[in-house]
Amino acid sequence: LYDHRLDRLHLQVAGRLDDNSRFGSEFTGQVASGYEFAPGWQVTASYGSAFRGPNLSEQYSPGFGGLFAGNPDLEPESSVSAELGLRWRHDRFGQLSAALYRTDVDDLIAFNGPNFRAINIDEARLEGLEIEYALAHADWQLDANLTLQDTEDLGTGQDLLRRPEEKAAIRVDRRFGNGSWLGLEWFWSGDRMDFGGIDLDSYQLVNLRAGWLFQPAWRVELRGENLADEYYEPAYGFDGAGRSWFVSLAWIPGG
Repeated sequence: LYDHRLDRLHLQVAGRLDDNSRFGSEFTGQVASGYEFAPGWQVTASYGSAFRGPNLSEQYSPGFGGLFAGNPDLEPESSVSAELGLRWRHDRFGQLSAALYRTDVDDLIAFNGPNFRAINIDEARLEGLEIEYALAHADWQLDANLTLQDTEDLGTGQDLLRRPEEKAAIRVDRRFGNGSWLGLEWFWSGDRMDFGGIDLDSYQLVNLRAGWLFQPAWRVELRGENLADEYYEPAYGFDGAGRSWFVSLAWIPGG
């Protein structure tokens, strides 16, 4: 990793070498830069490549009654991505950023085959706009994001399955002086296409999370998911989880 700052210009260059016993060696890299053209304003740009071999589940999972099974003949993914962004920062009003991106993928791994089996999509394209906002005030933290995207299987001209054109999320956290916290999350997904032209409905989820630090190294964590008990299908024929609660106990030495 090379990281250099010169006045208002910030430059990063990174490289990575993957050595896979089955798929061989692959070098990937990224170049990213940011330029502060006015106080609080920065324009950013990046270009890079990526490589991902299929994991064990994608290769060998037996699936569920023959559905969503792995495929031992999968090839690794390779991709190139470009992004152009604009960022605004203010000490009082937080940070707002917007980024246009495009990713071209060869051999995209997706559960799009017969019975949703894992296959490689020869060529795919993903492009869109991401908008993010963050604000910290006293013990409160607000984070929000919106994604508008267009995806395409270039071999068929169809949208990639189960990828919504719009999705958004908002998270609000309250931190307390003793290290405890309370947070609320909202997530919304637009409708998505699945096999056979089936349109999966949009849905939204509201989640709760909290933590209580009752000793210097001990804390209890609580998480409630889908508090409204909304029915939704992440994939056709597979119901999303209803209202769920999780409690955990964590020990953090030196915390």
